[in-house]
Amino acid sequence: MSDAQALLADFTRRGFKLTPNPSKIGVQPASKLTDADRQVLRANKPALLAALAARDATTQVKTVFPKAQLVGVREVNGAAAVAVEPANEPEPAEAADPRNDPRIDPTIRCEIERWEPQLIALGWALERIWNSEFWPHTAEQPRGLASVLQRGDRIRFADNHHAHIIKCDGSQQRFPKDG
Repeated sequence: MSDAQALLADFTRRGFKLTPNPSKIGVQPASKLTDADRQVLRANKPALLAALAARDATTQVKTVFPKAQLVGVREVNGAAAVAVEPANEPEPAEAADPRNDPRIDPTIRCEIERWEPQLIALGWALERIWNSEFWPHTAEQPRGLASVLQRGDRIRFADNHHAHIIKCDGSQQRFPKDG
Protein backbone atom coordinates (compact mmCIF):
# COMPACT_ATOMS: atom_id res chain seq x y z
CA MET A 1 0.00 0.00 0.00
CA SER A 2 1.42 3.40 -1.00
CA ASP A 3 1.59 6.38 1.35
CA ALA A 4 -1.28 8.05 -0.56
CA GLN A 5 -3.41 4.91 -0.28
CA ALA A 6 -2.66 4.71 3.45
CA LEU A 7 -3.71 8.36 3.85
CA LEU A 8 -6.94 7.69 1.92
CA ALA A 9 -7.64 4.69 4.14
CA ASP A 10 -7.01 6.78 7.25
CA PHE A 11 -9.32 9.60 6.13
CA THR A 12 -12.01 7.07 5.15
CA ARG A 13 -11.69 5.27 8.50
CA ARG A 14 -12.18 8.61 10.24
CA GLY A 15 -15.43 9.24 8.32
CA PHE A 16 -14.20 11.57 5.56
CA LYS A 17 -15.15 11.21 1.92
CA LEU A 18 -12.42 12.40 -0.47
CA THR A 19 -13.28 13.06 -4.13
CA PRO A 20 -11.03 14.24 -6.95
CA ASN A 21 -11.80 17.41 -8.83
CA PRO A 22 -9.53 18.21 -11.76
CA SER A 23 -6.99 20.11 -9.64
CA LYS A 24 -8.19 19.85 -6.05
CA ILE A 25 -9.44 17.38 -3.48
CA GLY A 26 -13.01 17.62 -2.25
CA VAL A 27 -13.47 16.60 1.40
CA GLN A 28 -16.73 15.96 3.18
CA PRO A 29 -17.38 16.91 5.88
CA ALA A 30 -14.83 19.71 5.46
CA SER A 31 -15.89 21.27 8.75
CA LYS A 32 -14.36 18.33 10.66
CA LEU A 33 -10.86 18.78 9.16
CA THR A 34 -8.17 19.88 11.56
CA ASP A 35 -5.33 22.20 10.60
CA ALA A 36 -3.04 19.15 10.67
CA ASP A 37 -5.40 17.33 8.25
CA ARG A 38 -5.30 20.30 5.87
CA GLN A 39 -1.49 20.35 5.99
CA VAL A 40 -1.33 16.62 5.21
CA LEU A 41 -3.75 17.07 2.28
CA ARG A 42 -1.73 20.00 0.86
CA ALA A 43 1.61 18.22 1.30
CA ASN A 44 0.35 15.06 -0.43
CA LYS A 45 -2.05 16.60 -2.96
CA PRO A 46 -0.51 15.24 -6.21
CA ALA A 47 -0.18 11.69 -4.86
CA LEU A 48 -3.67 11.80 -3.32
CA LEU A 49 -5.23 13.06 -6.58
CA ALA A 50 -3.52 10.21 -8.47
CA ALA A 51 -4.68 7.65 -5.88
CA LEU A 52 -8.24 9.00 -6.00
CA ALA A 53 -8.27 8.88 -9.81
CA ALA A 54 -6.92 5.32 -9.72
CA ARG A 55 -9.55 4.30 -7.15
CA ASP A 56 -12.35 5.79 -9.23
CA ALA A 57 -11.02 4.29 -12.47
CA THR A 58 -10.81 0.87 -10.77
CA THR A 59 -14.41 1.22 -9.55
CA GLN A 60 -15.55 2.19 -13.05
CA VAL A 61 -13.80 -0.84 -14.60
CA LYS A 62 -15.26 -3.19 -11.97
CA THR A 63 -18.72 -1.79 -12.74
CA VAL A 64 -18.37 -2.20 -16.51
CA PHE A 65 -16.41 -5.49 -16.41
CA PRO A 66 -17.43 -7.19 -13.15
CA LYS A 67 -15.83 -10.52 -14.08
CA ALA A 68 -12.51 -9.09 -15.26
CA GLN A 69 -9.37 -9.61 -13.21
CA LEU A 70 -7.68 -6.36 -12.15
CA VAL A 71 -3.98 -6.46 -13.06
CA GLY A 72 -2.86 -2.96 -12.08
CA VAL A 73 -3.37 0.78 -12.22
CA ARG A 74 -0.88 3.35 -13.47
CA GLU A 75 -0.83 6.93 -14.69
CA VAL A 76 -0.84 7.54 -18.45
CA ASN A 77 -0.82 11.12 -19.75
CA GLY A 78 -2.06 12.44 -16.42
CA ALA A 79 -4.98 10.00 -16.18
CA ALA A 80 -5.41 6.69 -14.41
CA ALA A 81 -5.12 3.67 -16.69
CA VAL A 82 -6.45 0.36 -15.41
CA ALA A 83 -5.05 -2.92 -16.75
CA VAL A 84 -7.40 -5.90 -16.67
CA GLU A 85 -7.40 -9.45 -17.91
CA PRO A 86 -10.67 -10.56 -19.49
CA ALA A 87 -12.81 -13.12 -17.72
CA ASN A 88 -12.69 -16.66 -19.07
CA GLU A 89 -16.36 -16.61 -19.95
CA PRO A 90 -17.70 -14.21 -22.58
CA GLU A 91 -19.45 -11.05 -21.44
CA PRO A 92 -23.06 -10.65 -22.57
CA ALA A 93 -23.54 -8.54 -25.68
CA GLU A 94 -24.19 -4.92 -24.78
CA ALA A 95 -25.30 -1.86 -26.64
CA ALA A 96 -22.76 -0.28 -28.98
CA ASP A 97 -20.19 1.90 -27.25
CA PRO A 98 -21.19 5.53 -27.87
CA ARG A 99 -17.50 6.48 -28.13
CA ASN A 100 -17.30 4.65 -31.47
CA ASP A 101 -19.93 6.78 -33.23
CA PRO A 102 -18.41 7.58 -36.67
CA ARG A 103 -20.53 10.76 -36.92
CA ILE A 104 -18.48 12.51 -34.22
CA ASP A 105 -16.07 15.00 -35.79
CA PRO A 106 -12.41 14.07 -35.08
CA THR A 107 -11.64 17.44 -33.45
CA ILE A 108 -14.67 17.06 -31.16
CA ARG A 109 -13.64 13.46 -30.41
CA CYS A 110 -10.16 14.68 -29.45
CA GLU A 111 -11.55 17.34 -27.08
CA ILE A 112 -13.89 14.86 -25.40
CA GLU A 113 -11.17 12.20 -25.10
CA ARG A 114 -8.99 14.80 -23.37
CA TRP A 115 -11.69 15.33 -20.71
CA GLU A 116 -13.27 11.86 -20.49
CA PRO A 117 -11.14 10.53 -17.55
CA GLN A 118 -11.95 13.57 -15.42
CA LEU A 119 -15.64 13.53 -16.37
CA ILE A 120 -15.90 9.83 -15.49
CA ALA A 121 -14.09 10.47 -12.19
CA LEU A 122 -16.74 13.12 -11.49
CA GLY A 123 -19.50 10.56 -12.09
CA TRP A 124 -20.56 11.49 -15.63
CA ALA A 125 -22.21 8.66 -17.59
CA LEU A 126 -20.60 7.69 -20.91
CA GLU A 127 -23.88 8.37 -22.72
CA ARG A 128 -23.98 11.89 -21.27
CA ILE A 129 -20.46 12.49 -22.57
CA TRP A 130 -20.52 10.77 -25.97
CA ASN A 131 -24.09 10.71 -27.31
CA SER A 132 -24.07 12.73 -30.54
CA GLU A 133 -27.84 12.73 -31.14
CA PHE A 134 -29.22 16.20 -30.54
CA TRP A 135 -32.84 15.20 -31.34
CA PRO A 136 -34.60 13.00 -30.51
CA HIS A 137 -33.22 12.03 -27.13
CA THR A 138 -34.72 10.07 -24.25
CA ALA A 139 -33.83 9.24 -20.66
CA GLU A 140 -32.12 6.08 -21.94
CA GLN A 141 -30.25 8.05 -24.63
CA PRO A 142 -29.69 11.54 -23.18
CA ARG A 143 -28.21 14.35 -25.23
CA GLY A 144 -24.44 14.23 -24.83
CA LEU A 145 -21.54 16.66 -24.96
CA ALA A 146 -20.77 15.37 -28.45
CA SER A 147 -24.12 16.76 -29.63
CA VAL A 148 -23.46 20.34 -28.48
CA LEU A 149 -19.76 20.77 -29.25
CA GLN A 150 -18.72 22.25 -32.58
CA ARG A 151 -15.32 22.37 -34.27
CA GLY A 152 -13.16 24.83 -32.35
CA ASP A 153 -15.13 24.59 -29.08
CA ARG A 154 -13.11 23.83 -25.95
CA ILE A 155 -14.16 22.45 -22.62
CA ARG A 156 -12.75 24.94 -20.11
CA PHE A 157 -13.42 22.90 -16.96
CA ALA A 158 -15.91 20.45 -15.52
CA ASP A 159 -17.32 19.81 -12.09
CA ASN A 160 -19.97 17.61 -10.48
CA HIS A 161 -22.74 19.65 -12.10
CA HIS A 162 -21.63 21.11 -15.45
CA ALA A 163 -19.07 21.11 -18.21
CA HIS A 164 -18.12 24.70 -18.97
CA ILE A 165 -17.60 25.19 -22.71
CA ILE A 166 -15.92 28.06 -24.54
CA LYS A 167 -17.59 28.16 -27.95
CA CYS A 168 -15.57 28.89 -31.08
CA ASP A 169 -17.20 32.36 -31.28
CA GLY A 170 -15.98 33.20 -27.74
CA SER A 171 -19.34 32.73 -26.03
CA GLN A 172 -19.69 30.39 -23.07
CA GLN A 173 -22.07 27.52 -22.46
CA ARG A 174 -22.74 25.33 -19.42
CA PHE A 175 -23.68 21.74 -20.23
CA PRO A 176 -25.37 19.98 -17.28
CA LYS A 177 -24.13 16.62 -16.02
CA ASP A 178 -27.71 15.47 -15.49
CA GLY A 179 -30.05 16.46 -18.23
